[in-house]
Amino acid sequence: MRGNLNNLRLFFSLVLILNLGVWSEYVVSHADHEKVRFVSPDGNDIGKCDDPENPCKTVSYAGLKSNKGDRILLAEGNYAVDNVDTLFYLLSDLVPVEGSYSKSSNFKKSDKSHITRLIGVPLEFAEKLAAKGFTVVTDS
Repeated sequence: MRGNLNNLRLFFSLVLILNLGVWSEYVVSHADHEKVRFVSPDGNDIGKCDDPENPCKTVSYAGLKSNKGDRILLAEGNYAVDNVDTLFYLLSDLVPVEGSYSKSSNFKKSDKSHITRLIGVPLEFAEKLAAKGFTVVTDS
């Protein structure tokens, strides 16, 4: 009797371990992380911002669609820094925001000739954003 009980415990333990292994692999394989989000001044704030041919328009919208480990790539052009959310995403390293990309090349590589201009940046943040490679126009 004791042998059957031990065999039963062993069987259920193995079933549990196998199910946990399959379940954890399923969860990890379907996680929506480490994605690139695309933004362009002529984009539209719809969807997940994950298609370089259909980028979003604003940094704040792309930030809302992002998770830790994602990156936001900005095409050349002018971007208004007119709310605290935009400023937060630009300054945060949780979801890095990078500029100097070209929409016409599908954001393939950054090039300093593709100027990404941030307009309306508070003076106290201008230096940090310029160090990240952005052309900064400060708020007056």
